Amino acid sequence: MKRYVYIVILIIVLFIGRNYLRNFVYDIIGLLTNKNITIIYADSATQERINALNNDIQELNNLLKLNNNLSTYDFVNATTITRNTESWYNFFVVDKGFDDAIEKGMAVVTDKGLVGIVDDVKEKYSRVRLLTSNDVGNKISVSINHDGNYIYCFLDSFNGRYVLKGISDIMEITKGDVVTTSGLGQFPSGLVIGYVDEIEYDNYELDKTVYVNPIAGINNITYVSIIRKDL
Repeated sequence: MKRYVYIVILIIVLFIGRNYLRNFVYDIIGLLTNKNITIIYADSATQERINALNNDIQELNNLLKLNNNLSTYDFVNATTITRNTESWYNFFVVDKGFDDAIEKGMAVVTDKGLVGIVDDVKEKYSRVRLLTSNDVGNKISVSINHDGNYIYCFLDSFNGRYVLKGISDIMEITKGDVVTTSGLGQFPSGLVIGYVDEIEYDNYELDKTVYVNPIAGINNITYVSIIRKDL
């Protein structure tokens, strides 16, 4: 009799134990899976933050190098505090103003090159007019570097690309040529504004219009330097 009782108890233990063990294992797997998901999510978020910080550091380092290259000028570093979607290609606001000796007409650069001009100044902040704005004041003197030869013209307007005019047909220009400030106006020479994308001839093939892609990062401006004055 005891033998049958032992067998029944063993069967019950085995079945209950097996189910319990199975459920226990499933619970552990579920817990570990959820934990892994949480860890992966946290790691991904952390990595994104690290990548963003690395990009910021690289941008600031490049900006510092640009400042060092233009060592005869005084720079004020600033940060974008406002950029409205309604005027995305026209203006943005930085956190430096009269208190930092900022004046209207000063050039504003990122680590890639020239992006705008100080348009309005208050005590603690300034408004910067982007070169992509179609303001008549954007007609600034620029030069196209083609194999070490400089071709001078002016930035006329913006229609998704900068439009350069005043170029004689005798001058050779090719796609990819770098376009910089000429130094003949209010800005230092050599500030990159973009790269030649297309050359278009007029009906008489006497003059040509050059279309230039803006420098990288024009849609995401965070850190800038304002070129304040000659040292």
